[in-house]
Amino acid sequence: MTASQKPLELKVQLFNGFAAWRDGAPLRYEQSVQEHKLLVCLLLHKGKPVSRDWLASVLWPDSDEANAKRNLRAVLSRLRDTLGTALPAVKEHDAKSLLFDSALFSASVEVDVYDFEEAYSTGRWRQAVEAYQGTLLKGWYEDWFLGQEREYHDKYGLSLTKAAENAAEAGRLQDALYYASRGLE
Repeated sequence: MTASQKPLELKVQLFNGFAAWRDGAPLRYEQSVQEHKLLVCLLLHKGKPVSRDWLASVLWPDSDEANAKRNLRAVLSRLRDTLGTALPAVKEHDAKSLLFDSALFSASVEVDVYDFEEAYSTGRWRQAVEAYQGTLLKGWYEDWFLGQEREYHDKYGLSLTKAAENAAEAGRLQDALYYASRGLE
């Protein structure tokens, strides 16, 4: 990379609906929303291998196994084209699984769910509250992520409680009321 080139950027929003941008421009999906869903499945597993059989069954629940696997191969190819060769993050983990590995390229990958998880896991409650921008994948009605949606919602509730407690202990009553009122919503 020359000094005049800046690293590629991939930004993905999963809270309050799906959106994705590459270098500031919305990702273009040529064929179907299945590209969105495949990317989301891989992102929500955060670098862990995801079974091809599972992906095929959740993305094409009404298809027979052979058609679902064929569809997965086609959508995977299109997703790789969409991300481009400079973002080779979707890779074969082994013959039976895939993963999204952001370490494979020199790009900035920003995923709102990852920001929330990082803040939550380190006890930065205010930052967790700010990172949570609404229901996971709002407007999607897929069984495969509902458990995760509930988990994020519960963690958000705890983050609000902890942020309110911390603000009250620090004497920032206005902030404590703000977090408490958001929790009541």
